[in-house]
Formats: sequence, structure tokens, C-alpha cells
Amino acid sequence: MDNILTEAKPSTIKLADGKEYILPPITLNVLANLEDEFGCGIDKLQEQLTNKSATSLRKFLKVLLQENYPDMTLDKVCKLVTMDGLSDVMDEIAKIITR
Repeated sequence: MDNILTEAKPSTIKLADGKEYILPPITLNVLANLEDEFGCGIDKLQEQLTNKSATSLRKFLKVLLQENYPDMTLDKVCKLVTMDGLSDVMDEIAKIITR
């Protein structure tokens, strides 16, 4: 029997609208959605996630948020992240990737 205490847990992040958003752990479904969003396989996905471009960041955040907020669009994501919150978003995504 698996130890449920070792399962990856979602995290939360406060965005520019002042709300807390749930970010899921990386699952097979999230990986598949990231592949679809970036148009590449898992082998090339790491490159996309580590290049630290705004384009990659917003795509990655959109995929994560859509797991719990299916109506999240790229436009909405862009409005939820301001320059003063950018480092928090990047830090949280780095934690999710390395779990």
C-alpha cells in the first residue's frame, strides 16, 4: 500500500487580484497539457521551462491554473501577474517543477 503522506500536494499563490489560487502538483495530465501548450515532448519541455521567458512563464501558469480554473485564459493569466509579483510566481513554479 502506498503512503498517502508522500503524495505531491497542491500549493497556493496570491496573484494581482488579491485572490489565492491553487496550483496543482505536476501529474501526468499536467505534463500532457504542458506538451500540448508548448508543442513539444517531455524531453524538450524542460528547456522551455528553464529559459525564463515571459512567454513560457505565462503558458506554464495558464496550464497549472486551468487544472482548477478551467475558464482561465492566457489573457486572464497575463492580468493576474504584475511585475511586483513576478518573482513569487517564478519561485512557486520552480518549487512545483522540482517536487
